Order: sequence, then C-alpha cells, then structure tokens
Amino acid sequence: MKAFWEIFRLEWRALVRSRAFALMLVASVAWMFAVPHLVKDDGTAAGAFELNVRYSIGVVFALVLVSLASSAAGSLSKEREAKRLQLTLVRPVRHFVVALARMFALVSAGAAILGVSSAVLVAQVGGGRACDHVLAPVMESPKAEADRLFDEYMEKYPDFREKVESQGEREVKLYLVQYVKDQLQTVATNATASWRFDLKSVPQDAEMAVRVRVTDLYGRLKHVGGEFSLGGLKGVLSHINKMIVRVPLEGESNSDGEELVFRNGGEASVTINPRKDLNLLVRADNFAWNAFRAWLELTSVLSLIVAVAVFLGAALGRSVAVFSVVAMLVVMVVSPSVLEDYPDPTTMNRVDRMSLALTEAAARVTAPFSVYSPVSALESDSCVERAEALEAVGVNVVLLPLVFALLSGLVMSRKSDLVSG
Repeated sequence: MKAFWEIFRLEWRALVRSRAFALMLVASVAWMFAVPHLVKDDGTAAGAFELNVRYSIGVVFALVLVSLASSAAGSLSKEREAKRLQLTLVRPVRHFVVALARMFALVSAGAAILGVSSAVLVAQVGGGRACDHVLAPVMESPKAEADRLFDEYMEKYPDFREKVESQGEREVKLYLVQYVKDQLQTVATNATASWRFDLKSVPQDAEMAVRVRVTDLYGRLKHVGGEFSLGGLKGVLSHINKMIVRVPLEGESNSDGEELVFRNGGEASVTINPRKDLNLLVRADNFAWNAFRAWLELTSVLSLIVAVAVFLGAALGRSVAVFSVVAMLVVMVVSPSVLEDYPDPTTMNRVDRMSLALTEAAARVTAPFSVYSPVSALESDSCVERAEALEAVGVNVVLLPLVFALLSGLVMSRKSDLVSG
C-alpha cells in the first residue's frame, strides 16, 4: 500500500504540473463559459438549457475522455520502450501496483477537471432547478413480448415460417424486439387508455407530473387535448402534437392511484408509444445534487476506459494501443445508434447480415462503457439515481480497475521475463 501511494503521488504531481493538464483545465472552463453564447436554441428556456448542458459538460467529458485514454494507452508502452519502466520496477514493487497507481492518478486528474466544469455548470444554472425520478409503465419486457409474438406467428402463419427458415430465427426475433419497442397505442376521440405504474416507493404527498409525446394518428401537426388522471390527481393536456410536454398532476393523492388514465378530448384519434414517450415524473432534489451524481457516473466511465487503456498499453506497443483505444471509443458511440433501428431481415442480404452481426458483437463488448448516460439525464432534468451512481463507482472505479491492473501486471511481468531472457 505504501508503494501504491508513493507511485500515485509521483504520477499525480507530474500530471497536475504538466502543461497538458493546465491547457485542458483552462480550455474546459473557458468552453463552459462560452457555450451559452455560442449555441442557437429553439427560443425556449427548456431548449436553451438542454443544448447548454449537452454541449458544455458533454464536450468537456469527451475532451477529457479522449485525452486521458490516449495518454493512458501510451504511458506504459512509452516508458517500456524508453527503458524507464525497468527503473521503476527495480525497487520491490509489484507490476500491478504500478498499473493501478497510474490508473488512479489519471482518473483523479480527469475527475478534477470534470468537477470544476460541473461546478461552473451548477453556478450557471442556479439553485432553483430540480430533477425528477422517471418512472416507466409496468409492461412486459420487449424480449418476452417478442418471443410470444414469434411463437404465435409461427403457429398461425405459414408465410412467417418460411421467412424464418430463409432469414434465420435470431434475426427475426431481434426485428420483433424492435417492432415491440416502436409499437403505438391508438386512443380514439372520447376514449380512454390506461397504464399501471409501480408507486410503492413514492411518498404520498410527492409532486408528480406526466411526461408524454402525443401524436395525431396521421402525424399531422395540429392541436391535441385530453386529461390525465392518477387516483385523485389530474392534469390537462393541451398542446401541439409531436412535442414532449410535461403535464403537472394536481389534486389530492390517494393510495389507490397506481393506474394512469388518459382520456382523449381532442377532435381526432391520437397515438402514444408508452415504452418510449410516456413517463411519470416524481419530483426529487435540486440540480446541484443531480450534477454531483452525474459527476460520479462520468468519473466512473472515465475510470473504466482508462483502466482498459492502461491494460492495452501494457500489452501492446504505443501506437497500436492508442489506435485501439480510439477505435474502441468510436465503436462505443456508433454501434448502439446503428442497432437502435433494427433493419427488416427480409430486406438484408448476406453482407448486410454479416455487417450487422459484427456491429452487434461490438455493441456487446462496449456495452459496459455506454450503460450510463448522465449527460442525457442532466439535460432532460431526469434524476441520476443515487443507487445507480454508487453502483457505477463500485464497479468502474473499484472493482474493474483492480481486475485490469492485475491483468496489466501479469502482462508486464511476462514481457519483463522475455526481455531478461
């Protein structure tokens, strides 16, 4: 432990005294102050806030992530090539301790920059803004519903069985999952629709609202109207369609209200996608606490990527390690968006299926890096949940860096044995 803190202290001191760290810190803070004057919003306060958060803290995080990940990937390999790593290991210091201390030094430097940038954002926003716990309707999982539809179609429709035989069961089921996610629910004029929510953990006197996007059945841009009710709470919807709106629920709550009911009071039928465009909002704490939890999650993502980068730097040459890290970051961003709209398998040829299979494999490999989305939560006033933030810190800051440090130490010891031999 003493060796760890000594190496960490030396690495941290070298980092914060470097010109690169100073430039990154100054550039990040300057960008935070410049964004509100550079972005062009839609003229609404909500739009301005959303763009400000996305392009301020989001860009700073991307800058810190790419810079420190590249530095982490090249640090060990660079020192090994320059014969400086052997000098560090002359003392009785285990290889994995060197890797772990370097990981924590890089992450703490990045966390400091993200912390300062987050503090600037909180000062810009002020203390009057609050966040909401976001609850989704209690529905069958898309995969379970897709499996049920698959079995039903296989039994009823011979044409469907032929397509499954020609295209493959896996591709068809994945397409059905996306079909279920995009399924719309139509509500006719003067008709009602209802969705159940799990409100066991919601206080009786909590301030609540509905976040929804209601669309005219034919997608026309026109006025829609109706009323939401939840127990004794009611809220009136009166807005132009296709827009996400917040409908406050007012009145006296009661313990029987776990079913949200919508009555269409407009002149035409409307559609709602309950899986994507319907949420119940429960008022939580202020923006400062939400920004702090978002900072924890951003730091945890940075920690995991730096840990992987240090491992790659221990195993590969500098240029190959840096290229691998940059490629991993690109795949992490691109692959989920490619799979978001799963293509119809009947329109794909063999090359398309191979490309899609590679994209799915890349998405699975990089899934731990993209499981958290704190910037999206901040810009939508959604609460970054405390349990989620603590889990992110425990897994990505404590557990996985230790695993990658052990792997890095194993690789470094093997390489040193080969060199000495």
